[in-house]
Amino acid sequence: MRKSRKVLRMGIRDSRLSVAQSRISVEKLEILFPFLKFELIELKTPGDRDKVSDLRTSPSDFFTRDLDATVIASDLDCALHSAKDLPDSLPSGLDMFYLPWNEDPRDALVFPESAVDEGVPKTGDSSPRIGISSDRRAEFCRGRFPNAAILPIRGNIEQRLRLLDDGEYDLLVMAAAGLKRLGLEHRISEYVPLEELTPPAGQGYLAMTFKKDDPLFRGLRVFFVKPVVFAGSGPGDPELATLAAVDALKQAEVCLYDSLAPEKLLDYLPDGAERIYVGKRVGAHSARQPDISDMLVRHARMGRSVVRLKGGDPCVFGRLAEELEALDEFGLPFRIAPGISSFQAAAAVSGLLPTRRGVSRGFTILTPRKAGSAEFAEFSDRELNDLTTVFFMGMTMLAEIADFLLKAGRPRETPAAVILAAGTVDERVVTGDIANIAEKHAAADSGALPGLLFVGAAVDSKHLLRKGSEAKRRVLATCSETLQSKITRELRDLNFIPVSLPLVELAPIDDFLISQPEESPEALWYLFTSPSAARIFMREFLNRKLDIRTLPKIMVCGPGTFREFRGFGITPDLSVRKNYGTKGILESAAAALVPGVHVVRFRSDAADDDLSRELRGLGCGVEDIVMYRNNPLRHERCPEFAAAVFASASAVRSFVLNFGPDALRGAKIAVIGEPTENAVKEVLDPDCHHSIVKPERATIEDLCFALASSFFEDQLDN
Repeated sequence: MRKSRKVLRMGIRDSRLSVAQSRISVEKLEILFPFLKFELIELKTPGDRDKVSDLRTSPSDFFTRDLDATVIASDLDCALHSAKDLPDSLPSGLDMFYLPWNEDPRDALVFPESAVDEGVPKTGDSSPRIGISSDRRAEFCRGRFPNAAILPIRGNIEQRLRLLDDGEYDLLVMAAAGLKRLGLEHRISEYVPLEELTPPAGQGYLAMTFKKDDPLFRGLRVFFVKPVVFAGSGPGDPELATLAAVDALKQAEVCLYDSLAPEKLLDYLPDGAERIYVGKRVGAHSARQPDISDMLVRHARMGRSVVRLKGGDPCVFGRLAEELEALDEFGLPFRIAPGISSFQAAAAVSGLLPTRRGVSRGFTILTPRKAGSAEFAEFSDRELNDLTTVFFMGMTMLAEIADFLLKAGRPRETPAAVILAAGTVDERVVTGDIANIAEKHAAADSGALPGLLFVGAAVDSKHLLRKGSEAKRRVLATCSETLQSKITRELRDLNFIPVSLPLVELAPIDDFLISQPEESPEALWYLFTSPSAARIFMREFLNRKLDIRTLPKIMVCGPGTFREFRGFGITPDLSVRKNYGTKGILESAAAALVPGVHVVRFRSDAADDDLSRELRGLGCGVEDIVMYRNNPLRHERCPEFAAAVFASASAVRSFVLNFGPDALRGAKIAVIGEPTENAVKEVLDPDCHHSIVKPERATIEDLCFALASSFFEDQLDN
């Protein structure tokens, strides 16, 4: 039984557009978060009371001021605005984020209804009177209509259209989004291409403002923003960039890049991605550090995919700390894609290795400049002694290292940290000081995991990126290799730490039959109930150089399977969009699966025959063709995790085979589909069934979102 919903008071303007777009957003929010309920509170703003002032000279918070002041005063929990109405700088004590469901960002030309002849607008006058509300639109009109009279216009959308139709204006330039949201799309005479009139940031979007540091809304925001990726570009040769950096660039909408980052890497950015140069060289800074941090915060809160591309490795002299602190202040997520540092490249090209057996057992990296200075700064003895020291290959002799450092004069309370298996599924961090780090490492039960010992003031536990919350965000991605990249990206976008652990290997059967029964095409259906089945079938079909035109009608279950066929240019004839179990398939396809129909079902060896038996019970001829096997994969060790996602019953069985059912106790378990859910319930005690999360739709996106939503609900309860 679901607990009562938490009611949140949302302030909105009292215009018809604001009410309409707010109701749409609230409906979506309450579907995504069924434990929340939003109560709409209508208020007026200065822009609603003042109907005379020219918007081109009005204050930047003309339509947001009173709503946001009420939020800051705690009389509202949040406010919802048209994002383009937000001022560039929010009031102190306020925070915000964009909602993802945007409308058309383009501007539109609107003519009087009387000036439209059979759908074709007619200006009539060579010197039209054009109503505008911004300098941006005025400049466009002066270029498009050189003889026009450019006039300001005020009022809501309906009032502006009334002035237009009453003859006060011959033409209006308006945002297409507002017209569409009010069901007035028919009034749009012409869309203005984006390249002719660039819309302001946020046009077509809605933004939610809330009191800064409010834990509920900071938690809610994580679902609608993407982690900022700090990517190392390497030492200058684009071939030395990591795959992680390249993958981040391929997904980016905004890239802030340094002078040392090779511009060739920017070729990986998608068309339309914004490129912002923020390079800093000695005596020549294109952007101040506070400005760079502000840009990261601004673009992240807009829900954009942001990459901060730094030269070398971002963790080495990359001013990373300042930028992380800026994001951390607002609770905005981030992740780091390490890069190859210039000192590694220097050793590789010169052969001057920083360590050489029998010659040098270590090295120190430092800079001759202090913060904020371009001049040489000498090192005191204390500074040299306090430099971070890193010990390789020392996990079996931590006590001896600590004893040596203490005898050398290092204080007992000097911070120390052991970083184990960095970059692998087993990574973890143990913190302490010189006096106790060996004892803490032993208590961590890390076995024979490789690790590094860091010693020095810079490794104080207060500098840990997530302050001990890493374990709560680790999610096992148990899908096959074909789904790993997709599920990893979805989990990262929701601020989880994906732990890749494929449990099943899909092994196609080379000689499976592609049956062509003698029934007429109208009486023949091919049935696919998983994306893997669709993908393997189409690859084999094309490898055999068969003619796509010979395919019969195709039935698929779930949007993922539908998308697989669309990727090959094929639109399935019937798609089951909800309730993906046997019952749902039979209900959705009742009209098609009549007696006498022949169904060829393509599946894996792990799929049960319940569906085929039910189809035969309806009088259908059914042929089961096994195309691939789900082979379990073996793993030596079970990584630490707070949740696990399973996309198939065979993955559940493989997990239990590897680690036993007890390894799932205490964790959240996200599943796709009824068979996977049943497989989990078979191995869990009934009192643990509440930990199972199943989305309404069987997609990777919905699976990850439902998991995050469940964690968020727990967070609110606590």
